[in-house]
Amino acid sequence: MTYGSSTNPLVATDVSGDGQTVTVTLAQRDAPATMDLVPTTSTVALPAGVDVEETVTVVLGELGSVELGGKTAPAGVVWLPAQ
Repeated sequence: MTYGSSTNPLVATDVSGDGQTVTVTLAQRDAPATMDLVPTTSTVALPAGVDVEETVTVVLGELGSVELGGKTAPAGVVWLPAQ
């Protein structure tokens, strides 16, 4: 979940994998945005070759990264702590 403008949210636009590291590219449209702050969710499929039984590192650009220790989160849910 990311937070931003309701008319121009930060959403996942690409996902790539390198072993057990998954990088999710987040972007906004190049358009005017309202000055509100709302949550937005994005879902992505894991790249081929990622073993969900092992620890997976998910990199979310400037927002940081999180490690998931195998099947510890339901249905691939990723939470990134606020910084």
